[in-house]
Amino acid sequence: MGACWIALWDVRHRRIPNGQVGLLLLLTWLAALMGGNWPEALQSFTLATVIGLGLYLVRFWAGGDAKLYMALAPLMTPDELLRASFWILLIGGVLAAGYLIKYRIFDRSKEDPGLPYGLAILLGVGFQLLISTSNT
Repeated sequence: MGACWIALWDVRHRRIPNGQVGLLLLLTWLAALMGGNWPEALQSFTLATVIGLGLYLVRFWAGGDAKLYMALAPLMTPDELLRASFWILLIGGVLAAGYLIKYRIFDRSKEDPGLPYGLAILLGVGFQLLISTSNT
């Protein structure tokens, strides 16, 4: 439910609230600890921090996108995180193409508000989690 709220907020305002990401981070760590896979969660979180900060520093992602990616990382193994990154990039590319068509071809009267990449992050991670749980 919280992830849906974050996605909708990002689509509407092009911002990802820190409070919501902090709560999500707390919940994902609790899930990792309760599931007994905290060592993998720590590895995934570290990997997501490196990737997220790197994408932020090269201005591919905004800070909220990087924080959201890091907050979701404890839900996955490092391998799953890398597969989720593939889905995020694929979904983000489709999203970017849609927004490009919308604001550069069909609705040129409006200013392009930017890409709500948090939506792509949540969908990509959600898709990977769905695939991972169906394979077990």
